[in-house]
Amino acid sequence: MQLSTVVGIGRSILTVINTTARREEADLIVLGWHGTVHEGNVRGSVAQEVLRTADRDVAVVKDYGLPDRVDDLVVGASPGLHTRQTVDLAADLARGFDATLRVLTIERPGDDDVAAGRFHDEISGHLAAVLPSDRIELDRVVAADVTGAFASQARSSSLVVIGTSRDWVSWRTLAGAFADDLANRVDRSIVMLRPNERRSLSWWRRVVGVLRVADTSARERTGLAAHSHAVGGPRCQSGGLPSAGWAVNR
Repeated sequence: MQLSTVVGIGRSILTVINTTARREEADLIVLGWHGTVHEGNVRGSVAQEVLRTADRDVAVVKDYGLPDRVDDLVVGASPGLHTRQTVDLAADLARGFDATLRVLTIERPGDDDVAAGRFHDEISGHLAAVLPSDRIELDRVVAADVTGAFASQARSSSLVVIGTSRDWVSWRTLAGAFADDLANRVDRSIVMLRPNERRSLSWWRRVVGVLRVADTSARERTGLAAHSHAVGGPRCQSGGLPSAGWAVNR
């Protein structure tokens, strides 16, 4: 990977980032985030706009700093959205840091144990082709509070990698409620990845996501939904703070 600096001038930061990424044929756009992630910071932020419009993978990094030596990374994995791409990014980082990769799955009580075991076997087989076996750890933890359990487990790692959750299309969130909540609760640097999707798939996922959000809001208004706590998160551009974007060729 080659490192170079590009200064872009345009009518908006969003346009400059996306245009530069296309011109440089970048595989990945990396954005920084500072502070708490919550709806007031997320709406209209550069990070949210890039996540929604970029035609390639986007990673948002909430930075708590890194130790002098990055010994291990933890990546959240569960059957479903964006898991394979997120694990691949974590494996790339583990190779770059010469670190151990811990794949962590949090299961709720009563989840299908057989399906979870089969999923872990698939991930293990996939990683065996890219990392030595002594640098791969697969863990399953059963807990009712998924986010709290993941945050507790992640505190022993140098870096956390997580994929966007299914509701990332909501304007209320940056990378989805789970990812946003985790970013606020874990005191380690965290990389939140939104892999690129075909435009047709992305469009349909947004429609479904919006309908789910609308349905949840309606049930909340009628008192049928359980009370939910507010989730917060950092923002890439706020109150005149500079916002930076990196286009990365892997």
